[in-house]
Amino acid sequence: MASSNPPLSVSLLDAALGLSALKLLENQEKLARHCLDLVPYGPASAARNRDNSSTTALFSSIAWLTANLARLAETPAYQIEELHHDAQALAASLTALDPATDVSHTIINCPADHPDQDQDGTSCGQRLRINPEELGALITCHNCKTVWTVDRLCAVALSIPDVEVWCEGAWIRKHFGIHQTTLNQWVKDGRITKRGELYSIPDAMRTAQSTRI
Repeated sequence: MASSNPPLSVSLLDAALGLSALKLLENQEKLARHCLDLVPYGPASAARNRDNSSTTALFSSIAWLTANLARLAETPAYQIEELHHDAQALAASLTALDPATDVSHTIINCPADHPDQDQDGTSCGQRLRINPEELGALITCHNCKTVWTVDRLCAVALSIPDVEVWCEGAWIRKHFGIHQTTLNQWVKDGRITKRGELYSIPDAMRTAQSTRI
């Protein structure tokens, strides 16, 4: 699960993935240990994770699952296809977090309700990469499983001030009818934030543009 330079911070995972990478892999290890009739995850993880950090727990779980893949593949009670599915979902989420993949895409934090019922009123927050020109395309959030059309996702996200929306400069220049010099000045004035090739959408402009994206 390596990323491009600069590397992703493990501390981002819980907030960015909703059902965190750690929780996902812990659940897979719990099931795997049960199917292999081994020491349960709790006692095993406590014995190996001496510093109690989420970073150590994450990578120790990855190491354990990797070391036992051959055994698990030959264990009928363990559905290794589910691990493959979870790994693909996690890889897609990590790819969306990598700043190197932000070029030529719009990044929107999923505005659907959080899938954890204990976080009532909180949005899902999964980062979704889209092409705003493909309005009819379907986007599935790997966290909450909500299926969006691009135009619906953009409209909902732009109508909620707390939902982050990051767009490439070309889209902003086109839809706001401005030149790059104006965009540069907005960044300099602090009206918008620039990250790599992406720019945040100012709250004051979001509602008016929600039907044009």
